[in-house]
Amino acid sequence: MESLPAGHNAATSLNASVLNTYNNWTTVESLPPGHNVATSLNASVLNTPWNPALQYTLPTGGNSFQSLAVAVCNVAEGCTYSVQQSLSLRPPAVTGEVSAKSGRDSHPIGPLQLQPVESLDSIVEGRTLLLTAQEMEPDKASTVDFEVNGTRIGTVTEAPYTLLFTVPSGVGELTFRAIVHSSGSIERVSRLVQVPVVSDPGGPIEIPKLAPEAKGSLFGNGLKAEFFEFTGTLVGLPSLKDLQAKRASYVTAINQPNPKAVFGDDPLGAHMQNDFAIRYSGELWAETGGSYRLWLTTRSVARLRVDGKIAGETSFTTGDPAGQMIETDLARGWHRIEIEYALAVGYESLLLEWQQLGGRREVVGPEVLRTELMDVAPDRVPLKFDSVWIRIRQGDAVREIPVRVAQ
Repeated sequence: MESLPAGHNAATSLNASVLNTYNNWTTVESLPPGHNVATSLNASVLNTPWNPALQYTLPTGGNSFQSLAVAVCNVAEGCTYSVQQSLSLRPPAVTGEVSAKSGRDSHPIGPLQLQPVESLDSIVEGRTLLLTAQEMEPDKASTVDFEVNGTRIGTVTEAPYTLLFTVPSGVGELTFRAIVHSSGSIERVSRLVQVPVVSDPGGPIEIPKLAPEAKGSLFGNGLKAEFFEFTGTLVGLPSLKDLQAKRASYVTAINQPNPKAVFGDDPLGAHMQNDFAIRYSGELWAETGGSYRLWLTTRSVARLRVDGKIAGETSFTTGDPAGQMIETDLARGWHRIEIEYALAVGYESLLLEWQQLGGRREVVGPEVLRTELMDVAPDRVPLKFDSVWIRIRQGDAVREIPVRVAQ
């Protein structure tokens, strides 16, 4: 195969001047201008996506972006690039040339890591992860964007740089990345971490031997989800009273914002088309008594009940997700919560956040949720639950003991 001169964008005998395939960033060599073909699957034109949210200006001719690799070179002197697994990014000052140094060179604390996904071989559908940008400089004011599948799902502006992410339903693979901004510029980027998503096979637990008069119930850190299907068009929240759910399951958090349907039409796992509703129910732990703020963000509409009373409801929308801030008083202890959600048409999006006293706005996570796993067999307890307990009632006494789900 011979290289084609500049401007010759056609070839015979299946020699192509544009190669639309994934490239091997560790072996590709820089190509001189106008040479738009290469052997061994090296390509000078590579049509890979670029995320404009990075706000990083590529040099002339750099029409794709992957770890600061220039895929198109249209300058006379040719182009080179440098690729590292973990990068510290600094936009070019004047010339527009790309610079890429390893985090170890410019930051003595080492390369930026994104845990726990860096060490996972796979993720169970429905599990809630605490994404953590590690090796951050503790005394430097930075902002961290967390990306999944090329879309920003959250921004953290102060330490600790953590974000709760719940694995959506129906997605075969997830790609994670963290981007650090400082003084308005991109400073560091973690490597892209691709992790396959697997269905939850469940696992067995060992049931402790109870006294004859004792009764045991199984609980997990999450909420029960009941799914209701409707034949008519929904223009608001339907009444679910006395209705029989089509099916039921459990979630570890209400945490599927699904920006621009990046996780498809059904991240909630409803397995229904349009015009359906979901009722989530369980218990919420308030560590300190006082006034709490909660946020519901959704399309089409949702309602929150606390201890049986309506605390707030979002406006009905079939466009972009709409949010509603809710204030409610909570005494220290467990509170019964219920979220009713309805979708009229299009993709699902639902998020429940709160601000604990003295804390920041964040997702209501599994560590403060509890639900009884009434229809779960002891040999098929969902692996997505980080914690499972046996609640034992003996007379007026109630106690809980943690149990481990075998992987």
